[in-house]
Amino acid sequence: MWPGFDGRAYTREQWVAHVAQTPIFPAARRIVEHSTGVPTLAQWLAFNEDNYIKNTQSYYENSLGWQHGPHVFASFRDIIGFSSLSVRGTHASCFNADSIGLECGINRNTEDWRSGPGAAALANQHFAIAVLMVKMKIMPIASTYLPHSACVADGHFQCPIEHFETYRAEETAAIIAFMNTLGGSLPINGTLAAQATPIYPAQTPPVVGSTAWVQATLNKAGMTPLLTVDGDMGPVTRMAVQWFQNRQRVPVDGIVGPQTLYALKSVA
Repeated sequence: MWPGFDGRAYTREQWVAHVAQTPIFPAARRIVEHSTGVPTLAQWLAFNEDNYIKNTQSYYENSLGWQHGPHVFASFRDIIGFSSLSVRGTHASCFNADSIGLECGINRNTEDWRSGPGAAALANQHFAIAVLMVKMKIMPIASTYLPHSACVADGHFQCPIEHFETYRAEETAAIIAFMNTLGGSLPINGTLAAQATPIYPAQTPPVVGSTAWVQATLNKAGMTPLLTVDGDMGPVTRMAVQWFQNRQRVPVDGIVGPQTLYALKSVA
């Protein structure tokens, strides 16, 4: 069993206290969200959670040769520590060096994550992310809150859910709402208190015509792989604009001029 393996199930208040007292590895600057396509939620409901977590650790170490795994699993019951938060994990090859990885115990592409135990698992994942973000003093923006699918090298285009950018604003709002229950810091005793005045503001949608809006709209139009909505009109975004222009039969120049903007508005 690798050093620092946790394996404990935490209530939300226990998770707050645990994160408050645990140093995050120094290079960590963002969160990567995953879903466990296998096991599915149906399997999470059926098996012994404690045995599964221990067996998974053994499989990662002895069969795959990993020194670490994801940092956290969120089930419909609780939040489960996995790899130590104090060391880099193994969960997304593009982001292992600088991110905390959190798995959610549901296949969101095939199972109900809007109600019942699926919604409970997702809420626990969002809560776990919120606590970590308060600890790390970051907000859930495009550069600090990523889906596994953003790592094109891994090819997990449906993780945690296909077309994640469609749901980013909704999930960001859920995380911010949880961050506000913490009041800007983590109480060591784990006590949570709802805030009368939000400390963390809701995220406003990007301004129509801005680079972030263009990126989000291109994703909505079916761009694959999905663009990272970071407001940077770099070469990847320009190529995506050209792809869209070609589809819309407007001049293909990679520039969002009047014709291209009009076509994008018809998609948004």
